Amino acid sequence: MGAILVLLLGVTIGWQLGSRGNETDPVPENALNGDPGPSYEEDGVPLGYAHTTAGAISAATSYATVMSRVGLGEVAYPKALETLAAPEWKSEARQLAENTLEFVSSEYGVGSTASFLPMRFRVESYDNSASVVAVWGVLVIEDPTMVDLSQSWLKTTIRLVWLDDWRVDGAESLPGPAPVLNAGDQGTEENLEGFEDYGRGPLP
Repeated sequence: MGAILVLLLGVTIGWQLGSRGNETDPVPENALNGDPGPSYEEDGVPLGYAHTTAGAISAATSYATVMSRVGLGEVAYPKALETLAAPEWKSEARQLAENTLEFVSSEYGVGSTASFLPMRFRVESYDNSASVVAVWGVLVIEDPTMVDLSQSWLKTTIRLVWLDDWRVDGAESLPGPAPVLNAGDQGTEENLEGFEDYGRGPLP
């Protein structure tokens, strides 16, 4: 089930990170100070982020959440993904939205909803023109009867570019790690090296 749910965030339909996703730059000590945004909303997408590390973290977290919201519908959902996308990624964003809607409807039923709940983040790289932020959280899908729930824990990595605001130009999601439920299982902390709690940073 986890591998199927990862499809919602695009692993099997073409989201790819460039080489920047392998870079790791230190986060400045003052990077999380001030108001990171968002400051307004358009097409259901929070926009208006600070041109800072904190702004990039807030943008990546918000965008990862919006990308899961298939419940917006077949008109508003593709529009939302186009709105958060950089110009060169808009066509891919629309295709992603259409594929995701088709998949969720066929697997869970028309009218199913999904929500991505972010828990922790890690800044993979940052400069004034681009940033890569990984977000760990849980994706929950609810069928139209509002009875059956499916969940999958994911690491979603968002690549951003600065165009008078942070916009998405690539992303990737991978499964896990899931929180420990049984004694003796490998702890989540061991699989989340470098991830920070949102208590230190923005949570849109």
